[in-house]
Amino acid sequence: MYRIIWVVSIMAIVAVIFVGYLYQASLPPFMPSHWNSAGEVDGWQSSDIYVWAMPIITLIIVCVLGIISHFQHDITIKSSIAYSTELLTVYMLSMHILIGMRVVQGSEVHVADILRLMAGLFIGLAFVIRDVPQNHVVGFRLPWTMADATVWRATHRVGFWGMFVGGLVVVVVTLFPFSQEGMFLLGMCAVLVGVVIPSFYAYWLAKRKSTR
Repeated sequence: MYRIIWVVSIMAIVAVIFVGYLYQASLPPFMPSHWNSAGEVDGWQSSDIYVWAMPIITLIIVCVLGIISHFQHDITIKSSIAYSTELLTVYMLSMHILIGMRVVQGSEVHVADILRLMAGLFIGLAFVIRDVPQNHVVGFRLPWTMADATVWRATHRVGFWGMFVGGLVVVVVTLFPFSQEGMFLLGMCAVLVGVVIPSFYAYWLAKRKSTR
């Protein structure tokens, strides 16, 4: 199954590049490339760079992770890397397509759009890491989790809920009429809390075990 995921990821990237090439003439000379916390565009790129840059960066990431996966012996770890790669591919390509569609339609890319894509990635990764075995690629690779398999398992159970709930909170935040800047800050705080809590839990559990 995980081999199919790699093929689908690469096919999706190639398809996005092909479609971007076909519709490049309908794009304006310059495309937004970065937004500040208030949702205002503060960076621009040529349409040529827009069409090629994100898909090629995504392709490079997929290839690197594919090579790393090839040298793993555990099938579960191979599958976890593949699923993580697929989620990251969907996130990056969705962001790429969203920007293009908004520009062609003459509308803005809102902070809520970006946060919802981020929340989807976060929630998806939560399910990937929940039962992932100890490894050096996917999960909370901290000194305390890598040193103790029990701490690893416990941390990733907490990490699942932290990331899952954090992602849901981000989605909920985007449903309320906050300012662009307020929505961005609340969303990022929810994401950070979802990562920080499992990290502190891993440290606390390791210290607790060492004092017994």
